[in-house]
Amino acid sequence: MVGLTTVVNLSTPNTDVSGRSYGYILPRLTGRTSVSNGSLFQLANLFIDGPPNTQTFLAFNLSIYRSGSLFCTGTISLSASANILLKQNVTADNGLVNAQTIYTLTFTTSSPLTSQGRLKVVIPSDILAVNYVAKSCSSAFVNNFTSNATCTLTSNVLTVAGLFYDTTPTNSNVSLRFDGLMNPSTTKPTSAFTLTTYYDATDNKTDESQTLTFAAMPDTISNCNVTRNNNTVGAPSTYSFAYVVKNSLPKSAYIVIGLPAEVTLPSGSLTTSINGTVVLSTPVNTSGVQYVNITSPFVDIIPSATVLTIAINNLTNPGSTSPTSSFSLSSYNAGFIIENIISGLALGASSPNSFAIATITPSNRMNGQAATYLLSLQTSISYAAGTVLVLAIPSQVTVSSPGCTSLLLNATCSLVGGSL
Repeated sequence: MVGLTTVVNLSTPNTDVSGRSYGYILPRLTGRTSVSNGSLFQLANLFIDGPPNTQTFLAFNLSIYRSGSLFCTGTISLSASANILLKQNVTADNGLVNAQTIYTLTFTTSSPLTSQGRLKVVIPSDILAVNYVAKSCSSAFVNNFTSNATCTLTSNVLTVAGLFYDTTPTNSNVSLRFDGLMNPSTTKPTSAFTLTTYYDATDNKTDESQTLTFAAMPDTISNCNVTRNNNTVGAPSTYSFAYVVKNSLPKSAYIVIGLPAEVTLPSGSLTTSINGTVVLSTPVNTSGVQYVNITSPFVDIIPSATVLTIAINNLTNPGSTSPTSSFSLSSYNAGFIIENIISGLALGASSPNSFAIATITPSNRMNGQAATYLLSLQTSISYAAGTVLVLAIPSQVTVSSPGCTSLLLNATCSLVGGSL
């Protein structure tokens, strides 16, 4: 019937001519003597290895015969998709931000390659090319065999020729080292590297990948010290941090100073300055972690080797003479670290504070007579729970009936040797 579309499924080929041509016999359709115009033929169970790369290959020739004579013909072209590279990894000999270093790229191929094949690596813009000259790669290995590969870097595209041998099989392990690059300026992961292998000197791909990224490590500030202008226990003080900038800081950079638990943030605002200029800062205390966030402190780029002195007013000294644990200082850009120091930045023992009032009154002032002594103290700072008061008793006073009573709620006292 004219206009009726019929789907004809052809399964296993009936004949195989020299391994290149396949013959199908059209099934008889119940109640039909012909196949209508516009019918769809689906060829199944025809297993053909795909082409070795993405080149558009010569057409499949389709011919339909009727009673031994050619009835109609057609062609179909085939273009394969690139496979995916396996086991990709990238490392740097020096992983610190802004370091000029050698990169090592490793991967496993999913397709065979010829000696004319090549590798192209599009390097993320976060990684900069510095003082690069086209030359032999630092080293190159394919399946542990040395390769005489040549690396050429144009803009951010690395082209590697002479890397593969004829023929390089599927699942070949490739290792490539190349230099002349500088790590990103922060610890932010880069955008993806684009890796592409080509079958020969043409642009016909075999494998590719766009998932590999690299993240640098923060540099360590090596020249930094902290001081305070008041060394008295529990007293308000200005803490100063002087350090030498190791990596240049962009205008958008900001600084975070972490405080040890022994130092107390003010309940209200605080004043912060950098090299004498007051800057915006925010005190933060979250679940016992406290720090000062110094936002937007710069109006221009801060070059490396610049000395910055950061003063934070109105911090409260530790409540005892014990040394502090370490402060920390970190510079950030867009939420990612540039450089920091997280240990070795502690302060030594504080000086003890003085009582505001301290008196002792005996109930009997007669020489050699028994008496009860009343000790009255007014503190200059607040005390933490568990604070112990020690009173050294002069040798001229004899304790004949050890015992004491505290007028403070829940406080206890005892005599140990010559001390209360």
